[in-house]
Formats: sequence, C-alpha cells, structure tokens
Amino acid sequence: MNGKRVTKAAIDKALADPVTDALSQHGITLDELARRLRRDLDRKETKILKVKGAVFDWAEYLEREAARLNGQDLPAPAGEKAYRILASSSDETVIAIDVDAISTQVEAREDAQKLLGLYKERLELSGPGGGPINYDEIPADERELLLAVTRDYERRLNEKNAKRGKAAGKKGRGKRKDRPGARKGR
Repeated sequence: MNGKRVTKAAIDKALADPVTDALSQHGITLDELARRLRRDLDRKETKILKVKGAVFDWAEYLEREAARLNGQDLPAPAGEKAYRILASSSDETVIAIDVDAISTQVEAREDAQKLLGLYKERLELSGPGGGPINYDEIPADERELLLAVTRDYERRLNEKNAKRGKAAGKKGRGKRKDRPGARKGR
C-alpha cells in the first residue's frame, strides 16, 4: 500500500457521523429518543369543562347509602374517576377530564414509522436533464410493467372517486350556466 498503517481508531473516526456525535454529546441518543417516543404514544391532555348544576355520582351515593342502612362499613372510595371536580356550586361545576392527546399520539406514531422505515420516500422519475422520459427508450418488459402499474393506479383511483361520487379523469369543471352572476360567452 502507501506505507501508512490503518488503525481501528482511524477507521472509527472516518466512519463517525458528525451529526450523530453532536446529538449524543447533548444527550440525544437512540435510547432517549425511544423513551420520549414511547411517552408521546401514550400522551394525555386535560380538558377543562364547565357544566351547569352540580355533578353528582349516583352510583357512589347509592353504594354508600346501602352500606349505611345495612350497618356495614362504608366502602373505600373507588379508584380513579374519569373526571376530577375542580370547583362546584349549586349553579355550575368545573371538571377536568384526561383524554388522549390524539395529535401528539399521531405525530409520535408517524415518527416511529419513519424511523422503522415503513414510509417510502417519494420517487420521481424523469428523463435526461429532468425532462420527460422517452417511451421508445424503455425496454419492452419494463414498458409492460409500467402500463400495468398505471392501469392499476387508474382503476383504484376510479373506484375511490366512484365511492365519493366523482368521475375520475376530469381535469376541471366548467362554470355552471345557471349560477347567478355567471358570464355568458365563455
């Protein structure tokens, strides 16, 4: 070779990704990302609601009254309720409800799917210099595959649009003649 010795440290340095190294130095590692992603997949948010009147848990009340009338010990309070009462009066009650943070959970799911390689990158095909592809230059077997894929895509698009009540392949709608203010002669 050229007389230089290749060491493991030199190979590691050559293969090192400066972005990964910089992120790791600031605590952004794969384990940390995975932990935060897992937390975001289960993320909840609290909604505050104001309701008219007092909020009363009839099931809990009846259970306590039955125990009292039967001379039994009062039952222990039930586990976590679906809501928390923040303020209450005879006119209105303010309650807090924990619900799934759907937008955060969807973003976390999409991020996880991207990291797992489940999303395909968009692929655009073009000819030399970004121009159109010359159909005659495509080999016959690839041409048949391209036509089959195109026909299948068109069929699925037509089925999808038929479900929506739209016709596929229309490039625009003409102006309605019966619409007020429509110009004539166009």
